[in-house]
Amino acid sequence: MAIRTREQIESFQTLNREIAVFGSGRRLEDEADVRALLQEPVVVVLRWPAEADAVEAAREHGQPRLLVVEGDDDPPAHWERLEEWIRLPADRRDVQARIAGLRRRAAELPVRPSLDGYDRLIFRHHWVALTPSDYKLIEPLVEHFDEVVPYERLVGAGVDGDGPAPVATRVRLTRLRRRIAPLGLEIRTVRPHGLALTATRVAGPDRN
Repeated sequence: MAIRTREQIESFQTLNREIAVFGSGRRLEDEADVRALLQEPVVVVLRWPAEADAVEAAREHGQPRLLVVEGDDDPPAHWERLEEWIRLPADRRDVQARIAGLRRRAAELPVRPSLDGYDRLIFRHHWVALTPSDYKLIEPLVEHFDEVVPYERLVGAGVDGDGPAPVATRVRLTRLRRRIAPLGLEIRTVRPHGLALTATRVAGPDRN
C-alpha cells in the first residue's frame, strides 16, 4: 500500500484511518482479530494500555506486535523479543523501522504449528478447521511437535494404549492426515511407541 509523504503520524486515529495495513503492520480492532491472524507474517498494531487484553492474546500466541502509547501513559514494564512500542506523534520512518525489526525477529524464530482454541490448526500462515474430536487428538501432538507422543498419552483422544485401534482409529487418523496435509504437516506412526507430528518439506496451498 502506498504511504503518504507526510513525515509525522500525529495520532493513533490518524494511523488507523490512513493505513489499515501499514507496510507489514496491520491495525486490529479487538482480541478476536488478533486470534484470526495467528502466525501470519504481519505485525499487529495495538493501543496501549487500552487494548491490553489483545496484547496479552498476541503474546500468548507469539504474534509480533507494535504498541502505540499515546499521551502520558506508561509503556509496559516488561518486554519480549516480539514486542516494540512507540509514542505518537512519531516519524513515519521510525514506525516502519520498528515494524521491519519485529518482522525480522519473528522470521528468525522456529516455525511450529499452533491451536487457537477455536478448532483451528495453524501452520506457516495457513489454517484448517478440525472437528472437536480431531482437535483433541492432535493437541498433544502439537504440544510435542516433532517428538514421539506415546500411545498412552493419546488414550483419552481415542487411541488404544497398545497402539492405534485396528479400524475406527485408523480411519480417523487417515482422515486427519489428509486434512492437515495441505498445511505441510504429517502424522507419522513410530511403531511400537506412538505418533509424531512433523513438517513435510514443502507446505501446501493456502486453505483459509
